[in-house]
Amino acid sequence: MGLDALFKQAPSALYETTEPSLAPNERHDLRCDDTGRLLVNQLAVGTTFHSPGVAAAEKTVKSSAGRLYMFAVTNAGGADVYVSAFDAAARPSNGSTSELAPPVKVPAGGTAWIELPRPREFSAGLYIGASSTANAFTYSSGASLRIYAEYS
Repeated sequence: MGLDALFKQAPSALYETTEPSLAPNERHDLRCDDTGRLLVNQLAVGTTFHSPGVAAAEKTVKSSAGRLYMFAVTNAGGADVYVSAFDAAARPSNGSTSELAPPVKVPAGGTAWIELPRPREFSAGLYIGASSTANAFTYSSGASLRIYAEYS
């Protein structure tokens, strides 16, 4: 396919000065501003930001299906830990390797911020917890984490 044919098939954006009123699952033309720049509403995702309460070794952030966009963990404890996020409404068994993202080492007194390049879907719930090992989840009950998460 030549460039001319490609551009004829490419979507174009429409410049309008009024906002559309859309129903759920309804489609609308792409929109642009008066200079032709594409307008994208990044806030339409409707995410929730979980702020930590008391420091703990684990947290069930959500107990139903959703998407994980990012999480951050501050390790207030005295030992390094590995932090994992799981598709689970409760702590997974030791030896589990079904994380939503690779485990992240968080040094004692340190903070890790994990921005996922695209959201990770979960169906059972969202559990984030401390492990004493990197290759398989081994619950670290003595850990002291402050867990933050953005999810929908």
